[in-house]
Amino acid sequence: MTIVRTKKDTVDREGPGDFYIIETPDSRWTVSADTAVSVGRRLDRWWDLRRWVKFQALAGYRVWLRKSLIQCIYESTELSRARTRELEHLQHQEDRRDRNWEDDD
Repeated sequence: MTIVRTKKDTVDREGPGDFYIIETPDSRWTVSADTAVSVGRRLDRWWDLRRWVKFQALAGYRVWLRKSLIQCIYESTELSRARTRELEHLQHQEDRRDRNWEDDD
């Protein structure tokens, strides 16, 4: 017996939603908006001589990170990720169209 499932038969899973990413040279940490704002404030305090920033990632683990290692903090929304995927797909299609199939070097 073969069972055929249609798209409406499958359960829609919620995506990860909107979050922020704290990026270092070696890693990326997914955090909430509140955590991103808190870490950003710590980075803005030039008079704060503490070298470590402590925060909790969305996955639940606690992180101690040297302030000097943080390269950027940026927002990642579902809409921006969807647009990025769409753009990458369109660029890939354009590259395939532009490829000269005569040159197989």
